[in-house]
Amino acid sequence: MASLYRRSKSSYWWVKYRTRTGKVIQESTKYRSDVPGDIRKARAFCAEKTLQELTQARGPKKERWEVWVDDFLNLRYESSPKSLSRYRVAWRSLYTFLNTRGILYPTQLAYADCVDYLQWRKKGDKPNGVY
Repeated sequence: MASLYRRSKSSYWWVKYRTRTGKVIQESTKYRSDVPGDIRKARAFCAEKTLQELTQARGPKKERWEVWVDDFLNLRYESSPKSLSRYRVAWRSLYTFLNTRGILYPTQLAYADCVDYLQWRKKGDKPNGVY
């Protein structure tokens, strides 16, 4: 949960929160602590950070895509080297899409993301090597 506080020698409200990776971030809200109307804005900013924190899917690192997908493909298609090669190429594009969307775990994937992937794949992403 994000927290709002004042730092000594600072005339601004500060907020402290955690990112998806667990890193603690402390940043200024840009709202002054000596202006009475800014406390409401600073609290709203803190509430937004709390909401972001709560909606971020977290999970064990062993459930991340890059940890288990390659092992699964190797195990499943070890007797079919051509199929394994094709699935790896397909996975590369899918993994690029998932990373650009910030979808790090299977539990974060939604139906809308799957539909968006089809459109993204048709359009391509030249900077990321998807044509």
